[in-house]
Amino acid sequence: MARETGKKFEWVIAKNRGDELLANFQDYDWADEVLHTQIGRKWLPSDFESPEQMREVAESVSKRAVEHITRVVAQSKQEPWWPAFLEEARRRREAVSVS
Repeated sequence: MARETGKKFEWVIAKNRGDELLANFQDYDWADEVLHTQIGRKWLPSDFESPEQMREVAESVSKRAVEHITRVVAQSKQEPWWPAFLEEARRRREAVSVS
């Protein structure tokens, strides 16, 4: 991930907000991504003939993923669903506690 927009950026935002719990979550998430990177660097090269082939496969997979995401996004109105979901959960909780 790019330094300017990736995990470090997310951690800096959390840190600057002064919320230690949020900063810790972001720090853990960043460390987890570093681990994923190290695993890939250790295990992937043996499955490819060259770094160039690995890059070609990665680009192909990325292209297919973007195409899939584009199709899925087009199938949804992309409207905020959380407020309605939360309201429904609260309504159901009250119905159960009244019973």
